[in-house]
Amino acid sequence: MSNQKWTPIENYQGLFEGRNHTIKGLTKPLFGDQAKATISNVIVEANLVEESETVVGIITRTLASGGRIFNSFAKGSITYKNSAVATTGQYTDLNIGGLVGRVEGGEIEKARSEVAIVIETATPSSASANYYPCVGGIVGEMENDNTVKNPYNAGSAYYAIAGSRFNQTAKGINCYYLGTASTKC
Repeated sequence: MSNQKWTPIENYQGLFEGRNHTIKGLTKPLFGDQAKATISNVIVEANLVEESETVVGIITRTLASGGRIFNSFAKGSITYKNSAVATTGQYTDLNIGGLVGRVEGGEIEKARSEVAIVIETATPSSASANYYPCVGGIVGEMENDNTVKNPYNAGSAYYAIAGSRFNQTAKGINCYYLGTASTKC
């Protein structure tokens, strides 16, 4: 593909085996919201520019219970351009990760990211002076007891691996980070 309009694959169930092939030129995530799918051995190179969707990852927006990403690699950039972002408490509703925007369940193992994430002009829609976008090199937001195993990030984001870990039970194991981030978590 050569920067052609792309519609993310939604509600895929089954195995997407990339066989280490590279998919280039996407303008949106490869997958939308996923549960019960295994995405493995795929390399996705994309430069995404988003102005309205607040959950963004190069491989998938959301990974839900039963989903799995294994041995996959995202490369390129994500630029978010929006003048106002809704907030929930001290957090924005902005969930951007190099591979996955939000993990609500499922498993990520041996993931690699070389994605530069840039937030342009995003300010909270409320008057809160302190807000925290959930922007991570691998995952924007991790919920519940999710674990990211053996991730590698050489991109740039606010947080090295995960932008936010709600419930504080989600964790990263054997993380490798070689990039730029405000916080190395």
